Amino acid sequence: MKTRLCNTCGLAVRLPFWDKHCEDHEKLRQFKCPAEGCSLVFSDVPAFYTHTFNKHGIPLKCHECDFTSHSLINFHGHVRYFHKPKTMSCDICKQYSTNKPGRLKAHIENTHVKKHSYFCAVCSKGFFDRAFLAEHLNIHRYD
Repeated sequence: MKTRLCNTCGLAVRLPFWDKHCEDHEKLRQFKCPAEGCSLVFSDVPAFYTHTFNKHGIPLKCHECDFTSHSLINFHGHVRYFHKPKTMSCDICKQYSTNKPGRLKAHIENTHVKKHSYFCAVCSKGFFDRAFLAEHLNIHRYD
């Protein structure tokens, strides 16, 4: 069966499917690789970022805000944290929301219940998490 090479995405498309393939490109968001000499176009955002970063070393730029990163892990973390819809919210204050059950539990315990398991030996301030206590201890280093 005869195929035709798509100039937009580089795929070889069988002729009976050519019109449908072209329509799909028009419907989808297009992300063209910004590297000089590269003509690849992506409709899948993660594939676009992975390609531009891994193949060309181009810093990753968020399409939702001004964030840029040279780390794929940090970039994906940014997108998940700031732009992915939050699925859980605090029933007490209605202001805090997250995608992680552990973070919601920590918010409730630290903000509303004030359940502190760790205490500063210098000033007796309480913390629900050992990491926050360790961070707090830095203020006493030069006392």
